Amino acid sequence: MGCPKSGGGGAEIISSQSGQAFEQYSYLYQTILKYNNKYKFTYISLNNFVVNDENADKLYALMPYKDAFCLFRDPISLLSSCINIQLNNPNIPRDINLTYNIDEIIKNAVAYGCGYNFNKFPNLDLIPFYVAFRYMHFNTTNFLEKLINLDMSNMLFIDTSEIVGEGIIEVLKRLSSKFNFPLDSQALELNKDRLTNQKTKYLSLIGFNLHINDIDIHKKINCMDNETINHKDSIIISIQNDLHQKECNITEMFFKKETIKGITISTTYEHYKKFIQNQQIIKVAHGFLHKFINLILEQQKIEDSKKVDLDTIIDYLLENKTTLEYFLSTIEHYKKPLLKNNRKDIIEKWKHYAKLLEKAK
Repeated sequence: MGCPKSGGGGAEIISSQSGQAFEQYSYLYQTILKYNNKYKFTYISLNNFVVNDENADKLYALMPYKDAFCLFRDPISLLSSCINIQLNNPNIPRDINLTYNIDEIIKNAVAYGCGYNFNKFPNLDLIPFYVAFRYMHFNTTNFLEKLINLDMSNMLFIDTSEIVGEGIIEVLKRLSSKFNFPLDSQALELNKDRLTNQKTKYLSLIGFNLHINDIDIHKKINCMDNETINHKDSIIISIQNDLHQKECNITEMFFKKETIKGITISTTYEHYKKFIQNQQIIKVAHGFLHKFINLILEQQKIEDSKKVDLDTIIDYLLENKTTLEYFLSTIEHYKKPLLKNNRKDIIEKWKHYAKLLEKAK
């Protein structure tokens, strides 16, 4: 049984999460230098708007003119994501071993909300916050106005509905043509399933590291003994959404490929060599992982049932007039780049927002 090495990619996404101008500039600059000779194509993803910093304008003025594309989304759909986003519960351990109570861990792994205000269910009362905090969620226009060196008339505008499922293939071809970066058609075909399938479905229910050690095999179940967490002889198996560099994909040792789309079971090459030499550990890991993954799949169904639908969000806005008025004025600002560049066709795709406008008359 072999473990093929993962190959290097041809592009790198550089994204800074810092809210401070100097930290963000420094990170972007150093990362560009790091990847400049490693990848054929790189791009900076700006998704964290620096505003409360005296150097914010300098940060954006220092960004030179480059080709760019910009994503827009139906505002009601965007609000829906804010409300329904499933987050990792920070109170749940992510490094576990065979003695942990995985039923309780998975049952409580998902949280909803923002900051430190976590809930077990999506909270509609957070809508005013998401609407008012324009720099975080409806910040597209603010970004474009700050990036004074950008040529907006030459920018590619994309609605997120275009990158769902099969649509992402066509968008990648457009991006390749627009920005003159190589797109390997054979690699595109080989990775078609990966590109078109949702890779983020289980994000809040995965991201665990299972530490397996002979020491734990005969211990009492659910005793929560931390002795083998990071023990030098433990084999660490990760349950995540994708394969990281220098890791070995061992998913098919335990599951058929189609059974758990969106979940990858992996380990380092060093741990893999130790793992395949211990048949008892393989047997124990097989039983544990099957129970663990089945709990994840069942819990995801429960979390999906909690989802607030788009009509409920529309009704909330209609019932809260102050929030509605502020929301509509915010979206007028959000639409400015599209109107300025004759992209009303994107706005016309916003069926849920149109429904709100119709009901608000």
